[in-house]
Amino acid sequence: MAEDIEKKRRRGLTTAFAATILATSLVLFTAGIIGTILLSVNEAVNNVKEKFAIDLFLNVDPNGQAPDSLLQAVRTIETVREVVYISPAEAKERMIEQNGEEFFSVLENNPIPPSLQVKLKPEAVNEEAMSDFETRVTGMLGDQLIEVSRQRNLQAEALRNINGIMLVLASVCGLFLFIVLVLVNVTFRLSVYSRRHLIKTMQLVGARRGYIRKPFLLQGLLIGFLSSVLANVLLYAGIQQLSGNFAEILPELGMEKLGILFIFVAALGIGIAVISTWFAVNRYLRAKTVDLL
Repeated sequence: MAEDIEKKRRRGLTTAFAATILATSLVLFTAGIIGTILLSVNEAVNNVKEKFAIDLFLNVDPNGQAPDSLLQAVRTIETVREVVYISPAEAKERMIEQNGEEFFSVLENNPIPPSLQVKLKPEAVNEEAMSDFETRVTGMLGDQLIEVSRQRNLQAEALRNINGIMLVLASVCGLFLFIVLVLVNVTFRLSVYSRRHLIKTMQLVGARRGYIRKPFLLQGLLIGFLSSVLANVLLYAGIQQLSGNFAEILPELGMEKLGILFIFVAALGIGIAVISTWFAVNRYLRAKTVDLL
């Protein structure tokens, strides 16, 4: 009889252990989806920002090559990602592609001066950083620079839209992430709640708080680790599936960002598991016996 009771108890603990891992994994998977959305949108935004260009029209020999000194000078600016020299002939070809041959039919000579097309790093694509770049490059190139040109109104409007979208998305994802944290916390509190009488019994027979707390924390650590591994496996499979079916829509996340995402899920799972278990156990250690009924 006693043996049957022990078997049922162990079976119940195993079932509860597996159920906790499964529930936590699904919640962490949801957190991973939220992180994937943020990274994907951020990647798409960076791709858009990388297309923003600033043209530096130069006062140099239009038939010659771009002076290396000018190229190197612009490249030394830490916010610069790419610098391309555009000769007057190349600029003319681009204008013809955009506006047609008639655009130059009334002109005897090519009026477009040579230029440097500069693209900044995504984090530097904002009005303050671009204005600072203009000021620096104007002082750096001096008389060799005719004009700094960029589509101010179009870029400003695009940046306002991007910032608005990112603010709304960050707020929504932050709300969902808070809900995820609450669900994981509740899962572990319920896991400890089911063994509250065991905690109080160990305390009544003289066990120290650290001794009582240790196995619960180790189990929480194990559940958090296993749950994060399972969540990351599901997440990776989901990302691979979406990347294959929606490759033209979704930007590809590199291994570095995927690594950051998986570490985030693992840290979230292990961290919240240990912290939630710690507070839940301490709550029942401080509780009176009558309060456990």
